[in-house]
Amino acid sequence: MNIKQILPVFMVGLFITTTGICDTFIKCIPNSLSSCQVDSYTGGSGGGGIQWKASCYSNNTEITFKGLALCAQRGSSPAINLAYSPGSNTQCWCRMISPALSNWVSTYSTPSSETTCNDQCASICAGEIPGSSDLIRRLLSSLADTY
Repeated sequence: MNIKQILPVFMVGLFITTTGICDTFIKCIPNSLSSCQVDSYTGGSGGGGIQWKASCYSNNTEITFKGLALCAQRGSSPAINLAYSPGSNTQCWCRMISPALSNWVSTYSTPSSETTCNDQCASICAGEIPGSSDLIRRLLSSLADTY
């Protein structure tokens, strides 16, 4: 197979439209989302990667977003890497892992302690999605280049 055969296949597989971002499976993320709601979140004591899931709608089409929540040190948002130091991880960070991979984005809510952050971070990430869906927009604007 030469480059003339490969390039058209690649171009069909990945494209950006005026209505959103699409991947090789033609699963699009629309630019305008509405009616976002929390589907679920799991987390609690002990920290580590905790999960959240939410659904938003665009033109009666449901888009399910899945992500991770993690407590780390304060830093500029979005971030590729997070700084972690035992006892001082009070900033809640969210990362979308599906339908696309985003960088880490800090939440507006700041828990008072690391223990509180670990207990509530996934709930905070999930809770910031309904309403204006600002968290989804910030996650989408920070799509990651690397894993």
